[in-house]
Amino acid sequence: MKRNAAGFERAETEYEAQQRIGQVKASLALKTEFEKAIELHTKGLKHVSAGIASCCQHCQHDFRLDETELQNALENGSVNDEGGFSWAACECCGSLLGGNRYSAHGFDKDGGVVHLAICEDCLCFLSNGDIPEKWGKYWWNEKKG
Repeated sequence: MKRNAAGFERAETEYEAQQRIGQVKASLALKTEFEKAIELHTKGLKHVSAGIASCCQHCQHDFRLDETELQNALENGSVNDEGGFSWAACECCGSLLGGNRYSAHGFDKDGGVVHLAICEDCLCFLSNGDIPEKWGKYWWNEKKG
């Protein structure tokens, strides 16, 4: 329900509903190449988010801690994900550029935890919604001018 100028609730008009639907459709059509790449590479995963997960066996192995120990370490701040350099492709956007990779996780259709190694661009996107300005461009392909 919307409020009119006097502050009383009123129903949305047909015109307002069509405007709202049009805005939603337009925003969906304006996905960047970066967002489309993430959608493609994380297809079938739900709730993809950046960070260490105590229930992830890969994270447990990396820190050499069991699930309870890793959860306690995360809570008290004694472990963090500082990232590490890799030439491996980002498992979130597919970028082939070498760079730091960080932990991220999603859930598959059966509810299982899937560990991902993600680039800095995906880390910022998943954490803050930041879309990189030059994603997919390489310095040797850029036109000078």
